[in-house]
Amino acid sequence: MKKKRLIICALTALVCVTFSGCAKVYELTEADEELIAVYCAKTVSKFNTIKTQGYTNLIGQDLKDLYALQEEPQQMDQDTAISDGTEENSEEELPADATDNPDSTTDTDETDATTEATSSLSLTDALSIEGLTFDYKSVAAMDYYSIGGYANITPTKGKQFLVVTYNVVNTTDADVAVDIPSTGIRFKASVGGTSNTADGTIVPTDLSVYKGAVPAGHTQEMVLLFQMEPTSLVDLSGLKLQMVQGTTVTDIIF
Repeated sequence: MKKKRLIICALTALVCVTFSGCAKVYELTEADEELIAVYCAKTVSKFNTIKTQGYTNLIGQDLKDLYALQEEPQQMDQDTAISDGTEENSEEELPADATDNPDSTTDTDETDATTEATSSLSLTDALSIEGLTFDYKSVAAMDYYSIGGYANITPTKGKQFLVVTYNVVNTTDADVAVDIPSTGIRFKASVGGTSNTADGTIVPTDLSVYKGAVPAGHTQEMVLLFQMEPTSLVDLSGLKLQMVQGTTVTDIIF
């Protein structure tokens, strides 16, 4: 009886081994491996509380390489479709910022004549959010802007970021909600003979698109980012910042 049980167990194990395993082995290309590595490193570093350890900074060039890897499969599919004769419409599609749209935020040649201010106020008074003060901190020209030490965003090729920084202080003992998008407010900067509206980036503390809450008694650093010609950012002493809401234009006093 014992011998029969051993035989049954052996046969069962043999059947399991025979019918187990993968039907197809997937091999990753070098591009696939790099893409997975960058994603993993970015994710790990994002939640790494000890920023001095591990992968702590994804520089602008790394992001460009990442985007290039993401676009390669799509480009290969397009090339295959064209070679197979399945591409019916061969008209080239231009990127959004290359169209004739006059409202494009990449245009840095807006005239100041169309944005004459009706008043001059501090940002605190202009936004008038009860319980919050907006204290000007600094202005700088940057080739890229770092997000939390784990990733950078870069402007359009040939441009630089004009970064205006404010300390937002909650002077109350309760959280204060901020919802800039719902107000229709836009920010415009003029310097060195050129002007542009704030980009509205993915930066979590981008004031131009900020929607969230400032904790009670907390000071939160927020920024406004504008894409500008580098030649216009040589001297920032003549910077002019405006807040536009509908037809109302307010000069912001620093």
